Amino acid sequence: MPGLGGNARLTWTIGVMAAVVLAGGVSYAWLTRPTGTLSAAHVAGGPSRPSGRSTGAGTATGLTISVRIDASGAAAVTERLAWPPAPHGRSVMVGLPDQVSGAGLPDGQTARPRVSELRVSYGGSAITPDARGGQQWTLELPASASGSALDVTYRLDGVALTSKPAPRGRAIVLIVSMLRALAANAPITVSVAGPTATTILGLNCPSAPAAAMVCGQPSGGQWAATFPAGHGLDARVLTAQVNLPT
Repeated sequence: MPGLGGNARLTWTIGVMAAVVLAGGVSYAWLTRPTGTLSAAHVAGGPSRPSGRSTGAGTATGLTISVRIDASGAAAVTERLAWPPAPHGRSVMVGLPDQVSGAGLPDGQTARPRVSELRVSYGGSAITPDARGGQQWTLELPASASGSALDVTYRLDGVALTSKPAPRGRAIVLIVSMLRALAANAPITVSVAGPTATTILGLNCPSAPAAAMVCGQPSGGQWAATFPAGHGLDARVLTAQVNLPT
């Protein structure tokens, strides 16, 4: 695959790139700087560009991310990406950074996401991920798949960070997506739940413009954020403020 080393490793730093004074306030632009190759953005033959249409198989185009944070601060993540048209018979790259630091996380701390229990299916057919090192995988999409939805589930450890002073059990949990780069300009929906209805205190988007950083809303015992088509970069990194059992 182009742009991918055999043992590529990826570090993200989220920080303020520039502050521009405008009438009535300050506008901030946020930057994510990879020190390796962000392989998830590469698709053999070019990236798929979802447009928000139906796939024709009853699945709406876009990326849906569901996160359930457990009592330890680890996250069970389910992602579904639907493309039109279905890119059958192609290879795609997916992955997560080895570490993330910067805006939205406690000062001086670095989250080190670790993926385990990765399962992948496409159009209902199971796919065996081909590990390429540095938490990046090649997925061979079967040409005979009956649908066009790519589903991944995995456990994410190393994403809960505590800051002091703070109430006992209070933590910031980092949320990053394995499929977001593949989603291109498609709409994205994120839902975050915890072990109890009061675990999640808020959901923020530190990579979004300043006015959109508080991006989540409580809904039925969980928190949700919606990013319309063309705003996927705002969902590069999300953080949940949580109360973990002590």
